[in-house]
Amino acid sequence: MNLQSKIRNSSILLIFDGLKGSKKNTTMKDFQLGNSTSEVFEMLPDSRIKKVKLGAREIGIIRIGEKIYGFNAFCPHRGASLIQASIHLDEIICPLHHYRFELQTVRSKAGDCSDLETFPCQLTEKGLKITVP
Repeated sequence: MNLQSKIRNSSILLIFDGLKGSKKNTTMKDFQLGNSTSEVFEMLPDSRIKKVKLGAREIGIIRIGEKIYGFNAFCPHRGASLIQASIHLDEIICPLHHYRFELQTVRSKAGDCSDLETFPCQLTEKGLKITVP
Protein backbone atom coordinates (compact mmCIF):
# COMPACT_ATOMS: atom_id res chain seq x y z
CA MET A 1 0.00 0.00 0.00
CA ASN A 2 1.53 3.34 -1.00
CA LEU A 3 1.59 6.49 1.13
CA GLN A 4 -1.28 8.10 -0.80
CA SER A 5 -3.53 5.07 -0.08
CA LYS A 6 -2.57 5.11 3.58
CA ILE A 7 -3.48 8.77 3.80
CA ARG A 8 -6.92 8.24 2.22
CA ASN A 9 -7.75 5.19 4.33
CA SER A 10 -6.59 6.49 7.70
CA SER A 11 -8.25 8.87 10.13
CA ILE A 12 -4.76 10.15 10.95
CA LEU A 13 -2.95 12.32 8.47
CA LEU A 14 0.65 13.00 9.41
CA ILE A 15 2.08 15.72 7.26
CA PHE A 16 5.79 15.57 6.63
CA ASP A 17 6.00 15.79 2.86
CA GLY A 18 4.66 18.69 0.85
CA LEU A 19 4.18 20.77 4.01
CA LYS A 20 5.71 24.19 3.94
CA GLY A 21 5.75 26.44 6.97
CA SER A 22 6.18 30.20 6.82
CA LYS A 23 5.92 32.82 9.51
CA LYS A 24 3.03 35.22 9.01
CA ASN A 25 3.92 37.23 12.10
CA THR A 26 5.32 36.41 15.53
CA THR A 27 2.24 34.50 16.70
CA MET A 28 0.77 32.87 13.57
CA LYS A 29 2.24 30.38 11.12
CA ASP A 30 0.96 29.30 7.71
CA PHE A 31 1.22 25.70 6.50
CA GLN A 32 0.42 24.37 3.05
CA LEU A 33 -1.13 20.98 2.40
CA GLY A 34 -0.92 19.61 -1.14
CA ASN A 35 -0.01 21.36 -4.34
CA SER A 36 -3.44 21.60 -6.00
CA THR A 37 -7.14 21.54 -5.22
CA SER A 38 -7.48 18.01 -6.60
CA GLU A 39 -4.58 16.76 -4.45
CA VAL A 40 -6.21 18.26 -1.34
CA PHE A 41 -9.56 16.66 -2.24
CA GLU A 42 -7.82 13.26 -2.58
CA MET A 43 -6.21 13.66 0.86
CA LEU A 44 -9.41 14.85 2.54
CA PRO A 45 -12.39 12.64 1.67
CA ASP A 46 -15.74 14.40 1.92
CA SER A 47 -17.33 14.43 5.41
CA ARG A 48 -14.43 12.61 7.13
CA ILE A 49 -12.37 14.18 9.90
CA LYS A 50 -8.61 13.88 9.52
CA LYS A 51 -5.99 14.60 12.14
CA VAL A 52 -3.24 16.82 10.80
CA LYS A 53 0.04 17.31 12.64
CA LEU A 54 1.46 20.79 12.04
CA GLY A 55 4.75 21.02 13.88
CA ALA A 56 3.93 20.17 17.51
CA ARG A 57 0.22 20.92 17.05
CA GLU A 58 -2.51 18.43 16.13
CA ILE A 59 -5.67 19.76 14.55
CA GLY A 60 -8.78 18.27 12.97
CA ILE A 61 -9.70 19.06 9.38
CA ILE A 62 -12.91 18.21 7.60
CA ARG A 63 -14.01 18.84 4.04
CA ILE A 64 -17.72 19.25 3.30
CA GLY A 65 -18.06 19.64 -0.44
CA GLU A 66 -15.62 22.36 -1.38
CA LYS A 67 -15.47 23.95 2.09
CA ILE A 68 -12.71 22.97 4.49
CA TYR A 69 -12.76 23.58 8.24
CA GLY A 70 -9.86 23.38 10.68
CA PHE A 71 -10.38 23.00 14.44
CA ASN A 72 -8.72 21.86 17.65
CA ALA A 73 -8.49 18.05 17.60
CA PHE A 74 -9.63 17.90 21.24
CA CYS A 75 -12.95 18.87 22.80
CA PRO A 76 -12.66 21.91 25.10
CA HIS A 77 -14.88 20.19 27.70
CA ARG A 78 -12.79 17.14 28.75
CA GLY A 79 -10.16 16.87 26.03
CA ALA A 80 -11.77 13.96 24.16
CA SER A 81 -10.42 13.38 20.66
CA LEU A 82 -12.69 14.87 18.03
CA ILE A 83 -11.04 12.83 15.30
CA GLN A 84 -13.58 10.08 16.12
CA ALA A 85 -16.47 12.57 16.35
CA SER A 86 -19.70 12.09 14.43
CA ILE A 87 -20.79 14.49 11.72
CA HIS A 88 -24.49 15.24 11.50
CA LEU A 89 -25.72 17.85 9.03
CA ASP A 90 -23.65 20.91 9.96
CA GLU A 91 -22.35 19.71 13.35
CA ILE A 92 -19.38 17.93 14.87
CA ILE A 93 -20.57 15.77 17.79
CA CYS A 94 -18.05 14.89 20.51
CA PRO A 95 -17.95 11.12 21.11
CA LEU A 96 -17.53 11.46 24.90
CA HIS A 97 -20.39 13.68 26.13
CA HIS A 98 -22.12 14.48 22.81
CA TYR A 99 -21.38 18.20 22.85
CA ARG A 100 -22.22 19.69 19.46
CA PHE A 101 -20.25 22.28 17.51
CA GLU A 102 -21.47 24.01 14.34
CA LEU A 103 -19.06 23.56 11.44
CA GLN A 104 -19.59 27.10 10.16
CA THR A 105 -18.79 28.81 13.48
CA VAL A 106 -17.53 25.85 15.58
CA ARG A 107 -19.57 27.28 18.45
CA SER A 108 -20.97 24.99 21.08
CA LYS A 109 -24.65 24.27 20.41
CA ALA A 110 -25.44 21.88 23.27
CA GLY A 111 -24.32 21.62 26.87
CA ASP A 112 -22.10 23.82 28.98
CA CYS A 113 -18.96 23.77 26.86
CA SER A 114 -16.80 26.55 25.50
CA ASP A 115 -16.45 27.06 21.76
CA LEU A 116 -13.98 25.01 19.78
CA GLU A 117 -10.75 26.70 18.67
CA THR A 118 -10.64 27.09 14.90
CA PHE A 119 -7.89 27.52 12.33
CA PRO A 120 -8.44 29.40 9.08
CA CYS A 121 -8.22 27.20 5.97
CA GLN A 122 -7.99 28.69 2.50
CA LEU A 123 -8.27 26.41 -0.53
CA THR A 124 -6.62 27.67 -3.71
CA GLU A 125 -5.43 26.09 -6.95
CA LYS A 126 -2.02 25.79 -5.23
CA GLY A 127 -3.33 23.70 -2.30
CA LEU A 128 -4.70 24.30 1.18
CA LYS A 129 -3.27 27.02 3.41
CA ILE A 130 -3.82 26.45 7.15
CA THR A 131 -2.99 29.18 9.67
CA VAL A 132 -2.17 28.21 13.28
CA PRO A 133 -0.77 30.10 16.28
